[in-house]
Amino acid sequence: MTKTLLTFSLLCALSSSSLFSNETRIPYDELGKKSQKILPVVDTLSLKLGYANAFTNRTDDKGGVSNIKELDTSGYNFALRAVFNNGNDALLKPYIDFSSIIYEDRNFYIPSVGLRHDFTLDEKWIEPYLSFGAGLAYMNRKTSPVSTAEALDENTYSANLTLEGGVDFYLNKNWALDLSLRYDSYNIETVIGGYYKLTTLEDQSSMSAMLGLVYRFGATTSTDGDDDADGVLNSQDYCINTPLGSDVDSYGCSLDDDFDGVINLYDECKETIAGAPVDEKGCATDRDRDGVITLYDRCPGTLENAPVTECGCVPYKFDFALNYDYNKFKIEDMLQVPNFNTVEFLQQYPKYKVRITGFADAKGSSKNNTEVSRRRAIATRNFLINKGIDKSRIQVNYRGDKETLFDNLTEEHRAKNRNIFVEFYREDKRMITLKDR
Repeated sequence: MTKTLLTFSLLCALSSSSLFSNETRIPYDELGKKSQKILPVVDTLSLKLGYANAFTNRTDDKGGVSNIKELDTSGYNFALRAVFNNGNDALLKPYIDFSSIIYEDRNFYIPSVGLRHDFTLDEKWIEPYLSFGAGLAYMNRKTSPVSTAEALDENTYSANLTLEGGVDFYLNKNWALDLSLRYDSYNIETVIGGYYKLTTLEDQSSMSAMLGLVYRFGATTSTDGDDDADGVLNSQDYCINTPLGSDVDSYGCSLDDDFDGVINLYDECKETIAGAPVDEKGCATDRDRDGVITLYDRCPGTLENAPVTECGCVPYKFDFALNYDYNKFKIEDMLQVPNFNTVEFLQQYPKYKVRITGFADAKGSSKNNTEVSRRRAIATRNFLINKGIDKSRIQVNYRGDKETLFDNLTEEHRAKNRNIFVEFYREDKRMITLKDR
């Protein structure tokens, strides 16, 4: 019965052919619907100041008017904007804006209206946005560009198009710093004539880099409780269904210190390496279960239980030993069985070859020990061939009671010397053993 079980075990091992928590993170624009809160009419107010650069053009006809001062192109931009709520799920929010661009020789005043889109991120402290609008640009010239000629025509206003992109960095629920880049496009001309000569000064557009302060109006509710018992009142809670007992941030959202998508409450591996795929417990996955996590595994399809290097790939050489009963050589006489599928490994990695070396203990005659070790190696070779492994990939050696791993002074050592030594290797690579990893 024992031999039958051993044979079955060997056949199975040697040759068988065989983020996630339940928390809902709710974007600010969805608060009204999800938490039954009332959004205010005004979403945000912002006040911004920045550097402005003017894009201008000059055209001279018949030589142009002399002594004309060049238009100043460096100034600053001051802007005030109010953004309005437009429903709980609105992709675009309307806004009104007033901008004043100040140069040394002239000022521009630009009232406009437009639409703004906020990009919702998981990180509540940062909110990118993009806006576009239309309005009028009014110019007020502070000094004349020339003292010796008469301004024949000067249009002081034109249509204006505004495009702006930026990021709001929230300091808390209400206050944020705003960093943006703004482009205003207009066309205001001043035509100067004298002595049958003309010069046209044209203001075409401006680009402004701006920094400002933003105030966001919070939602209101008739009763301000704490429905999910996380310590953050409903009116300030961005995540209204926080699991009970979860640590939360100032917005009422569960903490995820290692940013792996599994909140701390459910995370059993709280220091997961950044970027590593994780399971529902927040632990880095190891898809082929070779001891190397998926993030670092260069060979993700390694056969289960095969030895691997630190990059998750099978080494160019590795080995193991299988022990026998005294004076036995058949496969069913093995006392130790490998813990991975040898035939499947050789099938999966056709570049690998196998070297089988038979050994025996020192009991009995040296001639008999040599024959027993030969039979052990050959029996294993025949077993692999019968399972479809090409015989050209199998090398057989036998050493009898010579070159054994242990002395033969004790029964324990003699039992360990009754074995076959199985080596897997690739001839196209340098030989690396497990201890070289």
